[in-house]
Amino acid sequence: MSTLDVDERAAEPGDTPRSGREARRKFWVDLGLFAAWMIAAVPGATGVPLHEWIAVGIIAVLLAHVVMHWTWVVRHLQRLRVRAQNQVNRLVNLAMWTLAIAVMLSGLVISEAALPTIGIEVQQTTLWMRVHALSSMLLLVVLAVHVLSHLDWILAQVRGLLGRAR
Repeated sequence: MSTLDVDERAAEPGDTPRSGREARRKFWVDLGLFAAWMIAAVPGATGVPLHEWIAVGIIAVLLAHVVMHWTWVVRHLQRLRVRAQNQVNRLVNLAMWTLAIAVMLSGLVISEAALPTIGIEVQQTTLWMRVHALSSMLLLVVLAVHVLSHLDWILAQVRGLLGRAR
């Protein structure tokens, strides 16, 4: 990393304070916020009225703290959104896999044609029929969520194919 890279990165608002004075100001605001929080955390020591007024002061200082660090807040919220989307995709994929197995397994258990054709007779129960119906319905819902969450990619692929066909 060159010196220029370090200077440019340090100049981004919300990252590293640009001056010693700004760093000291942020330090004192943060320290004041921490001290007030510690005092307010013990309402028995301050009494309820003082506890509540300290909490009101904390709200004001906390708002100032967020404003001073706004760029950092936005950047980290964007990262969390991407991570959350990844987690949702993982959960949707796991649900699809689990439900697909439930549909196929319960479908085999209630089979009226496939298993009897190969000589396996299975006694159907309403439990397995309900499992099959419920897991099939849930799988359709999860598949719809999966398709909608990837709709941009799907449409891009369709546009690409249509563009190549012309």
